[in-house]
Amino acid sequence: MNFNHFTLRMMVELTLLMSLLVVKLPTTGAQSDTHDFTAIDTFVESSMKSSNLPGLELGIVHGDQVVHLQSFGIADVSGRPVTPQTPFMVASLTKSFTAVAIMQLVEAGQVELDAPVQRYLPWFRLVDAEASARITLRHLLNHTSGISRLTGNSILPTDDARVPGPEAYIRGLSSAKLSHPVGEVPEYSNANYAILGLIVESVTGISYEQYLKENIFTPLAMNNTFLSEQEARQHGMATGYQMRFDNPIPLDLPFPYAFEAAGGIISTAEDISHYLIPYLNQGKYGDKTLLSPADMAQLWEPPSYIPLDEHSNYALGWTTDVPYEVPGNDHSGSSGSFHSHMAVSPETGWGVVILTNADHLLLMSQPIELMTWKVMGLLAKQPVQDSLPFTRILFVATFLLVALQLLTLVRRVFRLRYWMRHVGSRPHGLRQVLFRIIIPVALNLLVAYIFLIGLPQFAGLSFTALLVYIPDWGLGFVLGGLLAGSWLVWGLAAIFVVCEFRTDHSATERILESSSQHAG
Repeated sequence: MNFNHFTLRMMVELTLLMSLLVVKLPTTGAQSDTHDFTAIDTFVESSMKSSNLPGLELGIVHGDQVVHLQSFGIADVSGRPVTPQTPFMVASLTKSFTAVAIMQLVEAGQVELDAPVQRYLPWFRLVDAEASARITLRHLLNHTSGISRLTGNSILPTDDARVPGPEAYIRGLSSAKLSHPVGEVPEYSNANYAILGLIVESVTGISYEQYLKENIFTPLAMNNTFLSEQEARQHGMATGYQMRFDNPIPLDLPFPYAFEAAGGIISTAEDISHYLIPYLNQGKYGDKTLLSPADMAQLWEPPSYIPLDEHSNYALGWTTDVPYEVPGNDHSGSSGSFHSHMAVSPETGWGVVILTNADHLLLMSQPIELMTWKVMGLLAKQPVQDSLPFTRILFVATFLLVALQLLTLVRRVFRLRYWMRHVGSRPHGLRQVLFRIIIPVALNLLVAYIFLIGLPQFAGLSFTALLVYIPDWGLGFVLGGLLAGSWLVWGLAAIFVVCEFRTDHSATERILESSSQHAG
């Protein structure tokens, strides 16, 4: 009896002790009990497989805790499995790190957001000297400097990732023209953040890499995050894949050192999850402070100086006011063989990061972004609706237009042969020549312009760079250009045939007229 009483008492005390311990545990366990991460994993894995992606990492943050990490697929051609600690290139997620570095320097009194770039880089020049002097750090952060996306990508493609370096690249912008007046129109450009990275080095006297390691990576326990690809490969960096007609092809694309501060970070889902915590926890990670709460909030403030007829939702390294059912901010990253997306929703307290070791500069951004926000919707219990796949429509439309060019050209070739055999069927008169020959040829030359110049500029790439980074889409452009050239050849041949008819017709009339005169 006494033994049973003692046993019961011990059980009660142990139960109370366990209750106290559970209360003191990190919120990871509590969140795992109240959220169905299995359903989220199933959704992400299904989405990954439907997109034919080789590998993917997922990280989920709630408040001040990483509550879920998961990985899927393979890291390289050997079949090595991806883990949440496998380094992936995160590309333009780097821009938010650069923005944080600048804000840290603002807090330290070393730079001012509204100071001109030339205060920190006195040699900084574009073609327009007066405009160059008016570009501020805030303009660079908001992408309102007037430097175009195409100018920012002018060094792509590159065979040597180390050449040019950031300073040589920025000095090379002295021949660049602004595409917009300073501070008036937002246009995303890697050049803006490359300049900011060099300002970090100029002000601190240390490399951009060292600054991030000391002031961001180490305080946030980002132990598998690098700016050196060689170092990342020593720690198991995944192989990147380029998607071509939805098939992943392993491809090592050199990433230009000049873009280090715009897109050079290599990291993991675990480490980026650490990075998201200060955005949901008043700037703090554990006992470390990344930025003050006020400056953390400023990272999400889009420019107030943009005219009312221009909308910009790009703040300081983040896109704000995202068009989804869950309110929040996000950013994507695209290197040509890796793609990433991170999102935070301060209103709900959730943060999500998705990293993939595959990319397609045209087609990957929209589905990975949507996948990220659908995960956010599952967490916030607010379903996120599908969006119209505009980029996929554009891709398919390119090849439909090429097919239309080919089919109509084949038809016109047969028509030309018919004209050659049947003189009376040939176009006669300016109106018929205009509508049956000149306008069709002109339309195809317009298509060639769109393919070879217009769409590459829309993508922010030279035609050569487009063929390297989006070769399947570029194939459509090449075919369209060749067919347009064939249309031009057809047009010249058709005009020759028509002119031959008119010459023959005039000669026949002269012969008949001469015969009539002789008969008279």
